[in-house]
Amino acid sequence: MDCFPLHILHGIGKFTCNTTIRRNTMTKRFLLAFAALLVLVLAAACAPVAPAAMEEATGADSMMGGTLRIALPADVTSLDLHKTSRGDDALVVGQWFNATLITQNSDGEYIPYLAESWEFSDDGLTWTFHLRDDVKFHNGDPVTAHDFVWTYERALDPDLASPGTGRRLSGMTFEAPDDYTVVFNFPAPAISLLQFLNWGYMAPMSQRAVEELGAEYELNPVGTGPYKVVEVRPGEGVSMERWDEYNWGPEFFEGANTGPYNFDRIEFSILPEEATRIAALESGDIDYVNGISNPLDVAILEAAGVTVQQAPFGQVRMVYLQNHVPPFDDARVRQALNYAVNREEITQIVTDGADQISRGPISPGMLGYDPEIEEQCGYHFDLDRAKELMQEAGYTYGDDGMLISPDGEPFSLTLIGEPVDSGTAYMEVLQSMWRELGLDITLESTEPSILYPRLTERDYQMGYGRRGGWTSYDYLYAIYHSSTGRDLPGSMRSAVDDPTTDALLEKNRAMASDNPELQGSINELYCHIAEQSYSVWISDGVFRPSIGPRVQGTVAGPAFAGRPVFWSNAYIAPEDR
Repeated sequence: MDCFPLHILHGIGKFTCNTTIRRNTMTKRFLLAFAALLVLVLAAACAPVAPAAMEEATGADSMMGGTLRIALPADVTSLDLHKTSRGDDALVVGQWFNATLITQNSDGEYIPYLAESWEFSDDGLTWTFHLRDDVKFHNGDPVTAHDFVWTYERALDPDLASPGTGRRLSGMTFEAPDDYTVVFNFPAPAISLLQFLNWGYMAPMSQRAVEELGAEYELNPVGTGPYKVVEVRPGEGVSMERWDEYNWGPEFFEGANTGPYNFDRIEFSILPEEATRIAALESGDIDYVNGISNPLDVAILEAAGVTVQQAPFGQVRMVYLQNHVPPFDDARVRQALNYAVNREEITQIVTDGADQISRGPISPGMLGYDPEIEEQCGYHFDLDRAKELMQEAGYTYGDDGMLISPDGEPFSLTLIGEPVDSGTAYMEVLQSMWRELGLDITLESTEPSILYPRLTERDYQMGYGRRGGWTSYDYLYAIYHSSTGRDLPGSMRSAVDDPTTDALLEKNRAMASDNPELQGSINELYCHIAEQSYSVWISDGVFRPSIGPRVQGTVAGPAFAGRPVFWSNAYIAPEDR
C-alpha cells in the first residue's frame, strides 16, 4: 500500500525481528515518515543500561537464588486480569506472572513474545498474529489461539464489566482459524493496538482454570509467565515462585536470558506511605519501588547505593469531571476550574518543578504535541477570568468571598483521589487554589482498589487520577469518544457525548502519518477539547523506578511500556542472599 494509517504507526516500533511484516510493501515515503515517528516515540524511552555485573557473573548456577522484595503502594485490586486496570496490578500480573502476544525491547521497539510474527490488512481493520507452538500455562495446558479468543470474549462480557481489557477491546471481534493463529477484526481503525497488547491485561487466560476454580480463581490464578503465584495475602501482599518450565522469554536486549529467571521467589508487600517505601529501600529492607514522586529523594537513595532511573512517562495528571450532570454540564464551570489552577506553582510545590506542565489534553512528549498550539489554546492561570465565568454561569459571591450556587446554596464539591505518587499533595494544593476561586472542596483520599472502581462507575463528583504510559494524542479517543461512553462498563470516566469531538477523533485516526494536514487536524482537536474543558489537566509526570543495591544485572526499559526494568538477567549475589 502507498502509506500506512497513523493509528497503525503509533505502535509498531521496528519490524526487523518480524519476517512476516517485512514482506509487506513499504514505500520510501512510509519509511521516511516512520523514521521521523520512531524518533519521537523513543525520545520518551529509557536508554538501556549494560550492567557490568552481568558480564562478570560466571555460570547460571551462581546467579540463581534469593528473593526479590518489591514494595507496592496499595493492595492488588485483583489477580484476575479482567477485573483490574491499575498500573501496579499490571506490574504484578503482567510483568512477572503473565506473557503477552508482543512486548517492547530496551529501545522501545515492538518484538515477538507469544506471537512469533504478525501482519495487518491494508485498511488496518484486520490484524493477524501467528503464535509460538511451545507455550504452556502454569497448569500444563498448551496455549492456543482458542485461549486468546475465549479470553478476549470473556473480557467483553457486559456482566464482567472489565475496566482494563474490556475497554481496550470494545467493538472488536476475534477468530482462531487454527490452533496458532489469532485474528483481530475492528469496525474502525484500532486504538494503538500494539501498545495495548503489550500490557499484562491482554495476556491469555486458562479457560479450564477459570471455570474450574470459579470465585477461587483470584486467589489461585494461572498464567504463562516466569513466576507462579503461590500465596495471596489480601491486604498484605503476594508471593511467587520461579517456574522452571518457562522457556519462551523475549530478547529484551542483546544477550537477554529467555529461560527461567534467577530469583527463587518474588515477595510483594504493601507499604502505603511513600516515605515508608523510600526508607525501606534506603535501609535495604526492600529491593524495588516502582517509582518515587519527589525528585529530592533521588540523591538520598543514590547515596545509599540505590539505582534510580528517570524518564518521561506520559503520565497525565488530571481531574475527571462528570460532564453530563450538574454542575459540570456547564462548560463555563469546567473552564473556570482550569483557569483557576496555577500549574507552574503546583508542580513547583509538589515535585520541585520536575513534572512538565500540561495546559491542555496533549502533554509535552506525546506524539501530536505542538507547543505553539498549547500556548494559543491551553489554559494559563487567570483567576479573574475564572471568577467571571462562574458568574456568567449564574453563581454569585457571598460576603465571605465563597461561591453561592444558582439555587442560593453554598457551592461545595468533593474531590476524590489516591494517596499514592503525591496524589494527596496535588489534591491539597488544588483545594487551596480552588478556594481562591470561592469553591469549597472536601478531599476524600481513597485507596486505589476502591478509587478506580468508583471512577469507572462514575461514583464521584470530581476525581483526581493519572493516565499513565500514553505516548500519543490517540489516548484522547479512549477517554472522550462517545463509543467508550457512559453507558459502557469500565469506560470513559468523564462521560462525554459530543458529535464534534467524535468527528475530530475519527478524522485524525483515518489520516496517514505523512499527510501534511495531520498536525493541523490534531491542533484542531486540541483546541476543541480544551475549549470544552472536559477535564482539568495539570502535568505530565517523570517516572523513577528505583532498584536496591542487592540486585545486579537489571536493564532499563521504556517507562511507557509497562516494563521500566528488565529482570531477565537480574540476580542477587550469593553473599547478599
